[in-house]
Amino acid sequence: MRTIDDGERVELERLGESIAAISAEVESPTRRMLGELRDFDRREGWTLSGALSCAQWLSWRTGLAPCAARERVRVARKLGELPAKLRHHVSS
Repeated sequence: MRTIDDGERVELERLGESIAAISAEVESPTRRMLGELRDFDRREGWTLSGALSCAQWLSWRTGLAPCAARERVRVARKLGELPAKLRHHVSS
C-alpha cells in the first residue's frame, strides 16, 4: 500500500462521499425501472413492437447491449420472486 498524505486523504474522502451520493441518486430510479420492467415483461408488453423477448425489446428501446439487457430482465424477474417484505428490504 502506498502512503497517502493528509491533503490527498481529504480529497479522496470527498471523492468517496461524492461516489456514495451519486450511487444513491442512481439506485432509486433503477429500483423503479426494474419494478416496471418486471411488470412489462410479465404482461408481455414487448410483443407490441414485435420483439421476441423482453431483453430484445429492452436492448432495442434503450440501446443497452443485448447481454446487459438480458441481465436487467433476469434481475427484475428474480426480484419479483422475493416475498414483498424482503423485496422492499433489498431495494431500500
